[in-house]
Amino acid sequence: MRHHRQIAVVLLLVSALVVIFATGGCTNSSSSQSKAKKTTGKRVSQESLEAWQKRLPTAIISVFPNQAQCARVYGKVTNTSKKTAIMIKIRVLEGTEKQVGITSIENLRPNEEKTFEVQTAVLESEFENPTLEISEVWE
Repeated sequence: MRHHRQIAVVLLLVSALVVIFATGGCTNSSSSQSKAKKTTGKRVSQESLEAWQKRLPTAIISVFPNQAQCARVYGKVTNTSKKTAIMIKIRVLEGTEKQVGITSIENLRPNEEKTFEVQTAVLESEFENPTLEISEVWE
């Protein structure tokens, strides 16, 4: 009888995992550019960040679902300044407040444009009003 209980518990756990992965397999991971690396340079102050934000326009190119139907954001950032941005962190927001993804871009030279892709943890069918925000800059 005890053996049957152990089997029932294992089957129940396996069933629960299957349901979780089948219905909500969204995870919040960023593109390969966002892996933690040692960054040289210096993180700018809040005052400098606001100036950088004006010189680093971002745009969402498209939003599309992955295999689990979670939204992936494909976007671009352009450096219109005269300085190289050693690292830029870009947050993907749902609306204007809720962060749903983040990525980083490295070594964005003056007048250079780079594209990026960010996996979110939000179902594509429920993803409304995505926005981008420059949250950190290192120079």
